[in-house]
Amino acid sequence: MTAQPSDRYKLEAIARSASVIVSDQASFPTLKIVVKACQEDIIRPPQLVCCENYINTASLEHLKLELGLD
Repeated sequence: MTAQPSDRYKLEAIARSASVIVSDQASFPTLKIVVKACQEDIIRPPQLVCCENYINTASLEHLKLELGLD
């Protein structure tokens, strides 16, 4: 399941039902706030994983080369 940081309802649903949540760096602070707010309703809080980038840096460089942007 996916959710945008602005969709509080969906984030709360994910926080209540997931055991592991993977997030990007931009959404991670919002996610932590939502999980903390739902803590009373959660028996086992989900493990939160913050990823650096969705796309590997080497892949971005290769894409720039292919598109002639470098």
